[in-house]
Order: sequence, then C-alpha cells, then structure tokens
Amino acid sequence: MGFRVHLDELDMDREPEQLILNYARPTTGRKLGRQKLLLIARLQKGVLVFLLVCVIDYVGLTALAFASGPWTAESMERVSSVVGILSMIGVVPLFVLCLEVHGPLAGILLGLLSLVPLVNLIVLLATSVRATHILRANGVRVGLFGADLKTI
Repeated sequence: MGFRVHLDELDMDREPEQLILNYARPTTGRKLGRQKLLLIARLQKGVLVFLLVCVIDYVGLTALAFASGPWTAESMERVSSVVGILSMIGVVPLFVLCLEVHGPLAGILLGLLSLVPLVNLIVLLATSVRATHILRANGVRVGLFGADLKTI
C-alpha cells in the first residue's frame, strides 16, 4: 500500500488538517460499498468503546478490591467473574469485525484467539489497524475512537 507524496500538488491555501489527511490517505486498497463500510465502522467503534470500558472497569475493580482490604478468594472471584462476563460480551463484535476485515479463514482463527487472555489485545490491535486502513482507503475519516460515521 503506497501513500501519495507530491509536494508540488499541495494547495497551500487549504486547511492544514486537510493537507495532513490527503498526505496520509492510502492510494490503493479495495473499494467497498457504503453498507459494508458502515458495518466495519460501527463494529470498530463498538470494539474500541468496549476496550475503553474494560480498561476503566479493570482499574475500578482492582482499586475497589485494594480499598476493601487484602485480596480474599471472594474478592478475586468477584473481580474475575465481572471481567469474564465483559470479555465474553466484547468477543462477539471483535469476532464479526475479524470476519469482515480479514476474511473467513483468518477471521475464524483470530476470533478463536480472541478468547485467550492478553492474546485478545493483539488480535484487537491488528484487527483495528486493518479496519482503519480499509476505511481510510475508501475515504472515511478515522479518529481515536473509530470512524466518523458522517463521512461515510
């Protein structure tokens, strides 16, 4: 995947943000329909929001467990059950996103790997990066928490 770099084509009267977006937009990639792009964008946004909720939840549960005194079997069980439930909820959109951006075989393999703790973070990162590349190749603006659905 190549990137356009033609300084003589830059229009210096444009906004700096637009210059950066044009510079970083991939020039190749598969062109997808609007419905497929919306599906990928919504799934990516859902997975990234889920990741943020999990991080906040992990920190909050750990702080709560430390504040309540020493770790007991009951507090460990409570924390692990909440984390387990959240992980199972988040695997579904990640699995569907893996299928959409990586294809059926790699999507199933990565979906199964997303059930493994800590490996799921690598799967999430790889899938999110791939979804970002696909969306940007189709002219969609992608920020920190996924695509801007208004630009699709």
